[in-house]
Amino acid sequence: MDSRLTLDRIEYCCKSNNKTMIYIKKDFLNEALQKATLKQILLHLANVIFDSSNQDFFKKQRILALINLVKSIRENIENKNDIYSLNLIIRNLEAYKKNQKLGENYVLNEDIEIVISTLITLAFSNGFNKILKSLYIK
Repeated sequence: MDSRLTLDRIEYCCKSNNKTMIYIKKDFLNEALQKATLKQILLHLANVIFDSSNQDFFKKQRILALINLVKSIRENIENKNDIYSLNLIIRNLEAYKKNQKLGENYVLNEDIEIVISTLITLAFSNGFNKILKSLYIK
C-alpha cells in the first residue's frame, strides 16, 4: 500500500485511493476525549464530513465515510459501553444508507445533518430512544 496520504485533515486521514476509507487520527481522538464526550466528538466529525464546503467526498460517499470513521474510532476505544454505542451508531448509519440507496423515505439535502445527528444521539440516549419508540410503535 502506498504510504502517502490522499486525505489529511486535523481529525482524519486516508492512505487509500478509496477516499471513503478514512481513519481517525489517534492523537486527535486522545486529545478530544480529554476535552469532550464521545458523543460530542462524533457529532463534530459528522458535521465536518457533511459540511457543504467539504470537498473531500461526493454527497453519496459521505455516509460511507462516516461509517468507516466510526469503525476506526471503535478500534481505538476500550470502554465496553462506548463500543456498544458505536456499534449502534454503525447499525443506524448502515440502515440509513440502505434506506437512501433503495430510494425509500428520501431525506432532503438540507435535512441530512439533522438526521445524522439524531442517529448518533439515539445511541447515547436511552430516554430519547424510548420517546421515539413510543411515538411510532403502538
